[in-house]
Amino acid sequence: MNNTISKNIIITYAKALRAIQKDQIDPYIDLIEKELIKVYPELEDRDDNALNWAYDILNAESNAEVVETLTRLEKIITDERKEKWVCSYCGKNTYNDDIDYLFGTNHIGCVLEEDIKNREHSDPDYILDARLQKISDIERKLDTYESELNKLHAELVRLRSDYDHEPTN
Repeated sequence: MNNTISKNIIITYAKALRAIQKDQIDPYIDLIEKELIKVYPELEDRDDNALNWAYDILNAESNAEVVETLTRLEKIITDERKEKWVCSYCGKNTYNDDIDYLFGTNHIGCVLEEDIKNREHSDPDYILDARLQKISDIERKLDTYESELNKLHAELVRLRSDYDHEPTN
């Protein structure tokens, strides 16, 4: 009978604690969870989610321990964010690069270089411009060669005019 009374007392205390948990603690856990998700949206869809971190904060024994927990969380999230900032063209991490030099998480130079390569292979206007440039370069060289050939021809004509007679042996 003494055991039955003890068990009933335990059940009563457990019920009271569940009521306290539901009425007084859970609303604060929900608020902490929502604030964590505001700051770290990545926590929403993870196994180690904001609710787990909220309970870690709840179980902290001091404000210093709460700050330590938040600092640990900040480092984990920052490291994960850093890992995602990778240029998909060159593979280098871009997390610490100035945003003015980035297009999304990619280096602007890498994006432009890839765009130029793609245009070379697919843009008819770009291909035509490149071919016209090559033709222009060839025409310039031909003009130079023609000018040199004309000079050589003029020199040959001059040499022949200076030489009036047949050579003797």
